Amino acid sequence: MRTKSANIALALAAAVVTMGLAAPAQAQRRDRDRDQRTSRGRSSFNYFHNRSQMERDFQRDRGSSRIRVHGSFPRTTRRYGDHWRYGYRRDRRFDDHHFRFGFYLFSPFAADSYPSPWYYYPSLPPYVPSDRVIVVPDYGYSWDVGAPYHRGDSALDQAVDDIQDAFGQGNADAADALIPADSRVAIFQDGRYEYSLKGDDFEEMISDNVQNTDSESFHIDSVRRSGDNAVVRATQVLRDEDDATDTVHQRIHLRRVGDQWEITDFMTSR
Repeated sequence: MRTKSANIALALAAAVVTMGLAAPAQAQRRDRDRDQRTSRGRSSFNYFHNRSQMERDFQRDRGSSRIRVHGSFPRTTRRYGDHWRYGYRRDRRFDDHHFRFGFYLFSPFAADSYPSPWYYYPSLPPYVPSDRVIVVPDYGYSWDVGAPYHRGDSALDQAVDDIQDAFGQGNADAADALIPADSRVAIFQDGRYEYSLKGDDFEEMISDNVQNTDSESFHIDSVRRSGDNAVVRATQVLRDEDDATDTVHQRIHLRRVGDQWEITDFMTSR
């Protein structure tokens, strides 16, 4: 017959085992949910692709599907085979599987979608589904307002440093304070407004860029300020698995909210 103390010990041991099993189970469920989300749009191809394989897959799929990408104009440059991007190219040093933002699309045929903020980044998926964006009619922003800013406001200086730390130093958490989860960030490409994203989605996308882009350099070219608004201009030089480089320009609109500065608009261009 077990003593009372032995029964208590057994109960405590069972509780510890249960707690130990619960955490992995929860993690497995999270991973399974993310796997289901990120499988959207990639089931038709193995995404460890080179350019020629992606081109063959695009031509195969276009025979039975239609382009389902919305936006202000088609990005069908020669770089992408004179058609919308298909898939993405990855360096083997990167983790192909887990993106923090779990809803990317990999094919222009997969579902109704918009170009991702990272459309010009060949190492990142090119599309986001329409049901993850908010399109604000007649939205716009003038990117050339204000006068040159040369530091002096400690809060703004910190915000600019956080942007440099994120994209330049690979610190995925550096920009978190600039993107409140309950905010919205308007996405522009080549000067045109495309859509807006929820703050928590954009924060995850920033992390994906920082962790999955081989950035040769990131340089803040200038900062302009007008009252509670500031625009950061930056240039990022990318290196891909072919050891080729490409340049993407960023403009980031910061707005003062209380004592903090937040990202409210984000643009990429070639």
